[in-house]
Amino acid sequence: MALLTKPKAIPQLGDVRTLKQYIGEKGVMGVMGERARYNQENEANINLIGYLERLSPTSEEGQRQGHNVVTRLLREYGIATRSNPLTGQLASPGKIFDEIPDGQGRFLRTLWAMNAINRVKFRPRQQQRDYAVANYAPGSWARPYYDEPMAQWAEEFEPQIPLNEIVRMTRMIPGRDYRANYLVRNVDELGQHRIAEYAQIPVSKLVAADAFIQLLKHGGGIQWSYEVERMGLDYIEMHLIGMALENEINLVSDGIGVLIAGDTNANTAAEVIPLTTLDPAATPPTMTLKALLNLQKEFKNPYQLTHILTRKSVATELQLLNTGSANIPRLTIQDEAGFSRLRTINRLGDTTGIGWTDDVPVNQLLAFDRRFAMDHLVEMDSDIQEMQQNMETQTKAIYFTQNDNFTILVRDGGAAKIVDLSS
Repeated sequence: MALLTKPKAIPQLGDVRTLKQYIGEKGVMGVMGERARYNQENEANINLIGYLERLSPTSEEGQRQGHNVVTRLLREYGIATRSNPLTGQLASPGKIFDEIPDGQGRFLRTLWAMNAINRVKFRPRQQQRDYAVANYAPGSWARPYYDEPMAQWAEEFEPQIPLNEIVRMTRMIPGRDYRANYLVRNVDELGQHRIAEYAQIPVSKLVAADAFIQLLKHGGGIQWSYEVERMGLDYIEMHLIGMALENEINLVSDGIGVLIAGDTNANTAAEVIPLTTLDPAATPPTMTLKALLNLQKEFKNPYQLTHILTRKSVATELQLLNTGSANIPRLTIQDEAGFSRLRTINRLGDTTGIGWTDDVPVNQLLAFDRRFAMDHLVEMDSDIQEMQQNMETQTKAIYFTQNDNFTILVRDGGAAKIVDLSS
């Protein structure tokens, strides 16, 4: 199954019918069948929420207010997902879905749970406003104000280390078996070269090495009693969001393992560099400034050091690295002193992201270039949500599963490196 760039447009409901009327006319199974038929005819992979959004698009004003097709549909059914102390409105209890007949309540409960999970799963990539080299420090004469950090984030729910900090992108693929193509750079032939007249023009070759990666099923669920259903939807939603956050934490843990050990195929593990190779005068396992500076230079063109992951003790050492005071480094001397200040022209980026996690082995430091290191693979149409009701225990449960895995992008060892702090 392949994704089409321009699939057939889905006819919109317009102003004639509401989504509630459409579901009432078609029935739940009819709506599901129309979505499946559309995907099959157009070789598309539009999920249920996406299909309904195309049937009845949310206005730009509604999107700015945080609405989408699910919140609008729940409103049509008179279901309140948020409490509003200002107006005295309470969130609807969880049992309200059982009061809606013809299977529509079960359908709406699934949509509501999917929407809560998606707040974490499909949130936009964070755009933290890091200070660039050219920015003045807060509190200086040129920047006398202080930016409130909390106002610089677009979303409120995410783990400490988001998945998008360790992967280049998430890609949808057809089928559960993925044949990876690793681009092997031929340095001698890349780029343009001076050639003589009538001589053959050199050709740069991107050699693809086929390898096999199997996508694995990941899933989780949450169960609650009938007593919990008496509570508001906004309270129950917090536990669904917590489950989604835990799922992403586990994905990040799996991804870090792939960055270190590879994706089970040859030549995909990170290159290991002893600490004393970066700084012969270093005393393992203590990181030094010279070792950190040399680590940056271990990333050969076109790679750059964009991220560092390690244990919290090592991260603190990096944040408190001693720059030395016995001698003044030449790169800090001003031009007026006549020494001609050194200006780095290699593109190293303004900042290097640093994170601390127990997923990195003790006495190791994982350094990588997110732009070239790894992709997250997800099987198309493998995102499944199911509901279950157990009358013996008077409980309900919802389960979520998805087939995914990670793939290393290059096999030359240039995009990911491990610093062995014990040697």
